[in-house]
Amino acid sequence: MRVEPHELATAENPKTLGYDVVFNGINNEVHAKNPDLTVNGELWELKSPR
Repeated sequence: MRVEPHELATAENPKTLGYDVVFNGINNEVHAKNPDLTVNGELWELKSPR
């Protein structure tokens, strides 16, 4: 899995607040959703400026 530096930086903030942050793998199935993170068991999509 390739995680961009700006994504890592964005994910660090909730980690410092004590949240459990895990980057998700890529699902290559047709029409699959690919949320970037799981935060405390909930799926999240990162949007951050570069």
